Amino acid sequence: ARQGGRPVVIRPGLLYGGENRLIDLFYGTPGKEAGAVPCIGDGGNHWPLVHIDDVAELYVAALRAEPGAEYLGVGGTNPTAKDCALAVAHAVGLDGKTVSLTLDEARAQMGPIADAFALDQQFTPARAEAELGWVPAHTDPLSVLAGR
Repeated sequence: ARQGGRPVVIRPGLLYGGENRLIDLFYGTPGKEAGAVPCIGDGGNHWPLVHIDDVAELYVAALRAEPGAEYLGVGGTNPTAKDCALAVAHAVGLDGKTVSLTLDEARAQMGPIADAFALDQQFTPARAEAELGWVPAHTDPLSVLAGR
């Protein structure tokens, strides 16, 4: 920004929807193969989900942001990991069947990204709403994850 640029930082949450495969890669496919979708611990931690179409709209809105501004690209619903696992289990035909993994077991199966999936994160898009007028349109991530 000091050199005349217009940097803006977008920090997206965990993407879902469209052709996104991160949740599918670590939860849906392994769960279908194992007969139950994995969940780290009791799954009480929250995930800051955002639909891929909404985050794309945020990037467009950020074109009018002040240089140096930072925004969280999150949908603001923050469901629990357990609720997400149950939804994915329905989507892959497992009738909501999940299995709990310890963090060490999850690390062995997923690698270091397991630590990110185990975090409890609850965020809002308040700053992007206030400064850019960006309001996420997709507000029911569990239905999307369940394939409804």
